[in-house]
Amino acid sequence: MTTFAGYSATTKTLSNGELRTLAVHRDAGLFRPLEGDERERLRASMRSGYDDAHPLIVWNKTGEIVDGRNRRDLAAELQHRDVPVAYVDFPDETAVRAYIVAQNLARRHLDRREQRALAGKLVVNGESTRQAAKKAGVSEATARRAAADARAGASGDAPAAERVTGADGKSYPATKAKRKPKQTEAEKRFDMIDRANRAMRTWQETLNSLLVGCVVVGKDSKRHLMRVDVHGIGFDGEGSGRAYVYGDLLYGDETEDLYVGQITAVEKVHEPEAPVA
Repeated sequence: MTTFAGYSATTKTLSNGELRTLAVHRDAGLFRPLEGDERERLRASMRSGYDDAHPLIVWNKTGEIVDGRNRRDLAAELQHRDVPVAYVDFPDETAVRAYIVAQNLARRHLDRREQRALAGKLVVNGESTRQAAKKAGVSEATARRAAADARAGASGDAPAAERVTGADGKSYPATKAKRKPKQTEAEKRFDMIDRANRAMRTWQETLNSLLVGCVVVGKDSKRHLMRVDVHGIGFDGEGSGRAYVYGDLLYGDETEDLYVGQITAVEKVHEPEAPVA
């Protein structure tokens, strides 16, 4: 039993065929694979055999390569046998990501473009903007813009993290809820008018559904009795906005209106006619 980065690990050797079956942890994609001269230099150093001092690092829980994917690819290509692999007991994804970032930053010199890309990927993969900026060596504003670019270009990749891990180790929503812009006084009044109009329409529809088709009884402004078979609802045009009923006057003064507020009883409700068969 050995340790890597303070975590217990078991080291074993894998055959060439077993090497090829190992999957790569998604966070290893935070860093581009070696290309061109870098890859050729690593291949040249491995032609004579695999250096046992640098085993591949695999997360014991998932069996995924955390560090050493370039060495694994070249070892498989060069037909190496008995390649050492350390199966490390990382406690969680956060520890795995921290190990990947630390190991790669220790042996790579990133230019500004690569630092920016790294910050964006870290945020998309669950780091807070502050933590990602600190690890990649860029400003928080740069990390935020890079994350937006990474999300825009990641539609075919794994989904972006919905929550991020802050410096305190706690989990937070990946994006803050946008605050609504403060309304001007004119906008507030317009909203109030709009709500009042919608309430008025609802009130009108309710009155129609309740009264049309009914015979109602009430007293007009002169306190005289009126009976009306209601066909509809009207509204006073003199500014009061009061609702009145109209239809067949069964009893009362035809020069008077019967307002909804003056109705004292519903005398009869007409049943809807049955459809003709």
